[in-house]
Amino acid sequence: MIHQSEVIPVGVVGKSHGLAGEVNINFDLDIDLEDVSYFVFDMDGILVPFFIETYRFRNDMLALVSFDGIDTETGARALYGKTVYVKRGLVPQEVEEESLLAFVGYMLTDSHGHEIGTIDGVDDTTDNILFSVGDHLLPVAALEITEIDHEARTIRAELPDGLLNLVAE
Repeated sequence: MIHQSEVIPVGVVGKSHGLAGEVNINFDLDIDLEDVSYFVFDMDGILVPFFIETYRFRNDMLALVSFDGIDTETGARALYGKTVYVKRGLVPQEVEEESLLAFVGYMLTDSHGHEIGTIDGVDDTTDNILFSVGDHLLPVAALEITEIDHEARTIRAELPDGLLNLVAE
């Protein structure tokens, strides 16, 4: 069984391409697919590996990918919008550390060590990048990060007063 702590998000599946089951994958991190034999997707709460059959890059951050066992447009549509994960270690450490996506799965604690929650997503669609932590959307710029422990997968930060009183809708 694959656990969330074993994978790192690297992109998102876009539209299907053609009728043979290929999908567009938009990468957020620069990875070498030569070293990747499968991607992992969250399928109804279970992390499932999908083995790569073929791939070809359209540009630096977009690839057309086909998977073993998915050979129709309908099958490919089941992956649309899903986050693409790879096993940790397949992304160079320096690339992983540059991306806020690398912190998905880390426990966020306040400056006193009290758990706020697990970072379960990063919204970087605007200039105001947000960590999704349970019911909270926390602006990364508002957090004063005091410590990151990659081994324990924790982030300690000082939060502005009242920030946790705001709830995402």
